[in-house]
Amino acid sequence: IDRVYINPIRTFYVPNAFTPDKDRINDGFRAYGEGYDWSTYEMIIYNRWGQEIFRTNIIEEVWNGTFKNEKVENDIYSWRVHISDFNGRTYPFRGFVSLIR
Repeated sequence: IDRVYINPIRTFYVPNAFTPDKDRINDGFRAYGEGYDWSTYEMIIYNRWGQEIFRTNIIEEVWNGTFKNEKVENDIYSWRVHISDFNGRTYPFRGFVSLIR
């Protein structure tokens, strides 16, 4: 018996800017993708001083540009995502996002 192993296609996308100005276009920041076990998802966002200002384990939850219910300033923020595929392999992703009001 011949066996064919098919690796799932994995895609991961995070925008590099968003505009939380309540115009319903790009108002929130989150990751998107396919081929991952979303129950293992974790996203953390940091300000320029390395302070954690947002954390979520829910892929649909967006960061709305606030910290402690206060709007944060226009700036570049760093983010980190850890997620695993269905084979248990963990992928660390890191990047930056510009917040523009």
